[in-house]
Amino acid sequence: TRRRRSTTPICPTRCAPTRAACVGLGGALAVLTRTTIAATAIPIVYLFLQMSVGVLYLIPGFERLAGWLPEHNIAAYLNNGTTYNIPVDRVTEHGVVTDFVERSLPFAQGLVYLLVLVGVVAAGSLLAFRRRDVT
Repeated sequence: TRRRRSTTPICPTRCAPTRAACVGLGGALAVLTRTTIAATAIPIVYLFLQMSVGVLYLIPGFERLAGWLPEHNIAAYLNNGTTYNIPVDRVTEHGVVTDFVERSLPFAQGLVYLLVLVGVVAAGSLLAFRRRDVT
């Protein structure tokens, strides 16, 4: 017997606005970079580097800004708030020990972050379009 896939979205009240924001962000990146390949590659390369290497955590002091990373704010928006861990090094008699401190992000911060991100990229796209393409 075949199992039927559920057609109910995971977050029914947030799926349509999230899709609209992604489409707007992708379109704005395509206008800014003048190529759809770059608009697709920018988020993919960022996520690959961040998830595989944690490249931003290699910058000293960056753990204070971890709450402003896109992946944490997207998770806060989609999951009605989220928690994340940041590494904290402390020196003991046995050497340097890395502990992890849990931080939380509320839904409201994720929502505002995403609205500002999409708004800034869209405004930059409109300005670039007016300067380059409108004569």
